[in-house]
Amino acid sequence: MLFNKQVRPALPLLLTGGVLMASAAIAATTDAGTNKGQAGDTTAAAPAPAAAAPAAAAPASKSMTVSTTTLDEISVTGQADYLKLLTGQAQVPDATRTITTVTQAQIQDATSPVQDFAAALTNQPNFFRSHTGSNDSGSDFRLRGFQKDHLNVMIDGIPINSSDDGSVYTNDVTNNYAISSIDVMPGAGSASTVGLSNFGGSIDVHSKDPQPNFYVQPYLGVGSFHAKQYGAQINTGSFLNDSTSAILSLSARDGDGYYDHTNTKYRNDATFKAISKLPLGKLTLYFHSTDQSYNYYRGITDAEKAQYGKRYNGYNEDPKTTNYYGYNYNKYYNNRTYIKYEIHRDKIDVSNQLYYYHGSGYGASGYSDYNTGDLYLEKSWNKTNQVGNIFRFAYDTKYATFKTGVYWSYQNTDHVANLNPLFGAPAKSPVYDETVKNSTEQPYIEVEIRPFKHFTVTPGLKYARIDRDFYNNSYNEHQTVSYNRLLPSLGMNYQLLEGWNLYANYTRSFKPPGYNQFYSGRFNLALAPEEADSYEVGTIWDKGPWSGRLTLFDTHYLSYIRSKSFQEPNGSGTFSQLVNAGGRVNQGVELENSYAFNSWLSGFANIGYLDAYYSDHGQPPTQSPRNTDALGLRVKYNGWSGGISADYTSAYYVSLYDNQYYKISSHVDTKAYAKYDVPDAIVKNWGVKKMSFSVNLDNLLNDQYVTGAGYGPANPRKKYAEPFNVFAGMYVRF
Repeated sequence: MLFNKQVRPALPLLLTGGVLMASAAIAATTDAGTNKGQAGDTTAAAPAPAAAAPAAAAPASKSMTVSTTTLDEISVTGQADYLKLLTGQAQVPDATRTITTVTQAQIQDATSPVQDFAAALTNQPNFFRSHTGSNDSGSDFRLRGFQKDHLNVMIDGIPINSSDDGSVYTNDVTNNYAISSIDVMPGAGSASTVGLSNFGGSIDVHSKDPQPNFYVQPYLGVGSFHAKQYGAQINTGSFLNDSTSAILSLSARDGDGYYDHTNTKYRNDATFKAISKLPLGKLTLYFHSTDQSYNYYRGITDAEKAQYGKRYNGYNEDPKTTNYYGYNYNKYYNNRTYIKYEIHRDKIDVSNQLYYYHGSGYGASGYSDYNTGDLYLEKSWNKTNQVGNIFRFAYDTKYATFKTGVYWSYQNTDHVANLNPLFGAPAKSPVYDETVKNSTEQPYIEVEIRPFKHFTVTPGLKYARIDRDFYNNSYNEHQTVSYNRLLPSLGMNYQLLEGWNLYANYTRSFKPPGYNQFYSGRFNLALAPEEADSYEVGTIWDKGPWSGRLTLFDTHYLSYIRSKSFQEPNGSGTFSQLVNAGGRVNQGVELENSYAFNSWLSGFANIGYLDAYYSDHGQPPTQSPRNTDALGLRVKYNGWSGGISADYTSAYYVSLYDNQYYKISSHVDTKAYAKYDVPDAIVKNWGVKKMSFSVNLDNLLNDQYVTGAGYGPANPRKKYAEPFNVFAGMYVRF
């Protein structure tokens, strides 16, 4: 519905009141009483330590200590030795939804340091990623056929998708060196899943916690196409009576890019995290910033490929044309910070996470005046400020845990395209000047019921609301829309046998239209959000050397949004409009396997099958391959570790102009890595604590297959996968 009022931030009083209520409840709670767990479990839980390493995701049977490329000592248990540090994947057996934890072995060992975090997820079933051009241009990815603006991407539980349209950029996230693990959670989740984009799943990137001992760890790496990365990690160790520890990660990198003139001019990262034990709980402070600039990769036609070769990037070297490579680049700075206070005491768990995000930068391109031919450098600016808060409260009883909370965020974004004259061209007014303001509130309630041992059922309900104001500053126009929905969820988990669990989940999800609803074709006053019902049922096992999961899933859209052409009433022509439609289905099967053959060799085999289709028209869903399979081996022996893997992606379609499609052929991506940890007894003689060398090889077969295409169907511009490349690094700890 359309209104003429300005959106204002809401719920500050509710959040303040919630914190006060939680503090009062804790003060009134005694140390006696049962703690959370299955019925009959009366074991008291200790407060979380201030600077603990990430806990193992696999069930415990025996404990050991191992080392990764990051040189951190991480305590793992049972099969976690192999699942977390070799195959790089571990399941969560007691979850009421699909959760796979991708661990440091995959993120920091098996993945090249100059890739983004999404590159570490390509072994996951029904996860599809395409990446070309510069190391730092980010990547596009899908999970179960849902594009990334329909996936809830988070950092330490905070949604980072733009409230404008759900867009998210992997190159805005901290470098892999500062990441401890990533939770991949296909499906809409549950009522307690916060954010506006958890339509098809969530991906939560966990930043690295500080370690208890002091160290300084510089690192250096060089690779193909003049790629280089250097930096340092400084860990304070425990101080202030062992109550506080902090870690600072700094890195810088640049390189030529995989194709001509697709260089990373610079990328500078800084990530800081401090954890303090306080009288009632734990306080976490976090800050991250990225400053970067890189050139675009346009893709090439078959004729350009024949004339210039495959390394041509589609932009030329003539500054008198709009397609000059020097005019087509990106420059962006962003920072993200949060403060989180957690209290875990007796029957009460409460946390409050206040965060702020700022981003400012532009994408540049050449622009030519249609009438005069004058040339301009167009800079499409995006200036975003967002503030938000996540409050969670849980109360345990013998047979149930009652959970409630509220997520709130407010985002203000200016979209401005300025024209900068070139070669004496006259000044011109901006191409567009728009402001978008979004405010969202999401209170929820969820109950984890344990009616008998080994069985959990979790019903929940979330109320989601978004208010959006759109200002066309060039024409002094203002429009407002508001959407709200009640979203139920239900999850179940049953431990059939020791090491064998069954689970099921149902969740309704919704996603509001993007702000392009105001300018894509003719504005549709009646445009409604996308809605879907998601179902999944599966089993998780961890028996001896073998662990994994099998999941069946089905997502039925109740309504989705697409562009449709209509005839003008007077017959003078046609117009386009965003409309609601129905009849889209994403369904399939996922299988994950991790197997430890012996004490030094393990492997994984993952299979993803996706059947995605529209039932109301014959157009194929784009970038939705039917099969995404992965196979790999991991070795760890006497300080040496390494692995080799292959990812298979079946054929899929991409969209072109004029409602046409291009079919991308199936392909296999192969990669390998090796790492050597120099024995401590040797490096101590050199005056250092630890030392490690590593090498990553991507696209071993040098199969530069097509990953995407665009423009017109008669002569599409194709984008190719990165060629074979190598990156070698050295880590030293003092």
